Amino acid sequence: MKILIVMAALFAAVACKNTFFYTTADDNLDVDAIIRNRRKLEDFGDCFLGRKPCDEVAASYKVILPEAISQACRRCTGAQKRSLHGLMLGFASQLPERYEAIVLKCDPRGIHIDSFWKSIKGF
Repeated sequence: MKILIVMAALFAAVACKNTFFYTTADDNLDVDAIIRNRRKLEDFGDCFLGRKPCDEVAASYKVILPEAISQACRRCTGAQKRSLHGLMLGFASQLPERYEAIVLKCDPRGIHIDSFWKSIKGF
């Protein structure tokens, strides 16, 4: 009986751990390739803004981005922080109008974006 209880507790712990982090289509996203391809970066931005259809990978990041910004990427894996850091830097430097639109959409009052940037710094 004790073994059954221990096994159930272990299973519950593993299940909780797996649901804590976001799930995306590709945590090994080649962000540098997206940033080098202006058209691809534009497509990601338009996906995030709901202007164009999303491919599977962009759609998975679109789902997590608003909460990631509002909660300082608390549920992001290291790979997701790295990807979001690269994408947001790409938008800010190459497509500032899309960057501003994404921030406005995800953080209309501008109260979370600084914490978000701090949480992904260095990734």
